[in-house]
Amino acid sequence: MKVILVVSDGSAERRRIADGLLRAGFAVCETHRGDLVPFAPTIDAVVGDPRICPSDLAPVVPIVRPLDLEQLLARVRHTLSETEQSAA
Repeated sequence: MKVILVVSDGSAERRRIADGLLRAGFAVCETHRGDLVPFAPTIDAVVGDPRICPSDLAPVVPIVRPLDLEQLLARVRHTLSETEQSAA
């Protein structure tokens, strides 16, 4: 199971994104600040505002507003696929 870190200072937005990722089959960690990263054995992607996301953990998938959850999920899947292909 892939682990996605959601970074957003808006709690409602963060919860909506996390719920969508969970329903799509991802494990999710959440934080409101990029410098407060919860412990996770592996973080496969980071979803959030690139200005506050830790880019040294995993590829960053930026949140585009207005939020389109289906589009965001497609971009997460695409980013994970690219990461897997480059590691092979």
